[in-house]
Amino acid sequence: MSFEYPEEHKKQLQRLTALLNELPVGDYVLELGCGHGHFLSALAVLEKGARNYVGVDKKHDRLARGQKKSDRIGMKVHWIWGSAGDVLDCWPENRIVRDCFVLFPDPWPKKRHWKHRFVNAAFLSSLARICAPRSRLFFRTDHEGYFSDVWQLISESSLWQIDPVVQWPGPLPQTVFEEHHPRFDSLIAVLK
Repeated sequence: MSFEYPEEHKKQLQRLTALLNELPVGDYVLELGCGHGHFLSALAVLEKGARNYVGVDKKHDRLARGQKKSDRIGMKVHWIWGSAGDVLDCWPENRIVRDCFVLFPDPWPKKRHWKHRFVNAAFLSSLARICAPRSRLFFRTDHEGYFSDVWQLISESSLWQIDPVVQWPGPLPQTVFEEHHPRFDSLIAVLK
């Protein structure tokens, strides 16, 4: 989301706020950067739709493909167009995120671009605001440097802690990125 056009951004935030306020009150699984919806749709099937599911992405075509998947399998998944930061900023009360998945985000590998990585201290704080204690953040990347940075960030956080005991849900099919990048690192953080 560009801040070069503040009026457009303001309208986007108003649209997101209205859309998110229409979500049912309850517990949520949130996937930021959901791509084509493979992972979230499979998780909804695995859990038999026991929770509310929201996939967020900045690409309309990806969300349309995610919608087709969830329709085909008969699972209710909410597909939201927007940036991760904007969605967290507009997230309404009484919709508690219990699990948040960030799978293979753009690592922005050049040091001068690291400011664009969305898993940072501000992200962890924003996510904590919409979560309950013991909510979980699942993070996975094929970029070793990004993984190390996120590990250190969470290790130093007053809000989150690495949990070596919690397991990834499964069995789930591999994401598109996992198929292309068989070597990756994962962590699970829990809100204190």
